Amino acid sequence: VFDPCDLTVRRTGAPGGLSVVATSDGSSRLTLTSDVRDDGSRYVEINGRDLSPRVFGLGLTPSGPPPDISGGISGVGTARIDAAGEVLTGSLSLHSDGGTWRVGPQSTPFSYDEATVDLKYAGDDIVVERLGLRAGAGAVQFSGRIIPPAAPTAADGANWRLALEEG
Repeated sequence: VFDPCDLTVRRTGAPGGLSVVATSDGSSRLTLTSDVRDDGSRYVEINGRDLSPRVFGLGLTPSGPPPDISGGISGVGTARIDAAGEVLTGSLSLHSDGGTWRVGPQSTPFSYDEATVDLKYAGDDIVVERLGLRAGAGAVQFSGRIIPPAAPTAADGANWRLALEEG
């Protein structure tokens, strides 16, 4: 995630607890904590502060060139995972205080002032509680559901869909 970085791994006081902290440049920080709950499930929490959007973009496009994105992303993600490794519940909340995104090498960078996404997961549903973008006087915000692909067919392949409910 960071290059170069300082990495700290330690046990916590909670049963089966573990904490991993990665820091870079004095401002970027990624913390992962995990522990085992009374019912045998594992609770995982990830907190990030001032992370590079380029790093997130590389994860989404591993075979392509790195995205031309500036700015910083902060957020928190949580998950409860049962003893068999199935994710039971989860949430992700990300926020950026602005930056730029150049879609292609010849395009003009798009500047934004704020971007926010809040997701929840339970069972097979991924709920978009809020997805928002603000640039100057313009703003868009919506909510809905992310629908995983059914069995892939020639017509729809393995595409995920976004069903808007409000916005």
